[in-house]
Amino acid sequence: MKTFVIFGLGRSGSTLLASLLNSQSTIHCDGELFNTVHWAAWKHALLAALQRHPKIYLNFRRRIIHLVRHSQVYGFKLQLEQVIHTDQVLPELVREGWRILYLRRLSIFDAVMSNLVAQQTHRWHTHAGREQPHGEVIVLDPQKFMDECSVRHRRSARCDAIVNPLPHLPLSYEDDLHSSQQWHSTVARICDYVGAAPPTTVSSTLVKTWNRPYRELVGNYDQLLELFREWENHG
Repeated sequence: MKTFVIFGLGRSGSTLLASLLNSQSTIHCDGELFNTVHWAAWKHALLAALQRHPKIYLNFRRRIIHLVRHSQVYGFKLQLEQVIHTDQVLPELVREGWRILYLRRLSIFDAVMSNLVAQQTHRWHTHAGREQPHGEVIVLDPQKFMDECSVRHRRSARCDAIVNPLPHLPLSYEDDLHSSQQWHSTVARICDYVGAAPPTTVSSTLVKTWNRPYRELVGNYDQLLELFREWENHG
C-alpha cells in the first residue's frame, strides 16, 4: 500500500487538499491524526504516547483502511509539533517509503488573516450550501496580528529546515489550490508522485467561508496591511 503525508502549517489549504484526494476512489486521506482537538480528554494520555511513537498508530490506521475501504493509497495530515521530534519522524517515514507533500501558504499575511478571522468568528471551514452570506465587520488586534506574523515566519522556516533535505513534492495554496481550475492538474501531479491511478473527476464540497474579501470583512484591514509591509521591509 502506497503512503503519503501532507505536511505544513495550518491555514494552508490542507483540508481542501485532503478533500480533493478523497474524491479519488483509490485514495484515502485521513485528517490530523495527532491533533489534540480531535481526541477526547480521557484519551490524551494515549495520544501523548502515540505522538512519541506515531508509526505505531500510522501502521494501524493504514491496515484498517486497506481492509475496510480497499484503498490502494493511504495518507494523513501532519502539522509541525503535532508529534514529538518531527525532524526525526519525517526522515523515518521517508526511509519506509512514505511520500511527503509539502504544502505551504506563500503569503504570511493571508495565512495569519485567515487564522485570526477564523478564531474570532469560529468559522474554520464551510461546505457548499452553508456559506456565510455577509458576516459582520470585525476588527483584529494589530499587536496580536503582528505577533502571529512573526510566529508564522519562524515556524515556516522550521518546516523548510525539516523538509528541504528530504525528497518531497512542493505545493502551495496560491499556485495549486486557490482556484478550482487548478485542482485537476494538482491532483494529477500528486497521483503521479505517490503512485496512484490518474485522477478522474476531482471535486470537493468545501467552499470559501466568506463570499466577500477580507478587505471588506475586516474593518482595520488597511492598517494591518501597512503594519505588515513595514515589518516585511525591516525584517
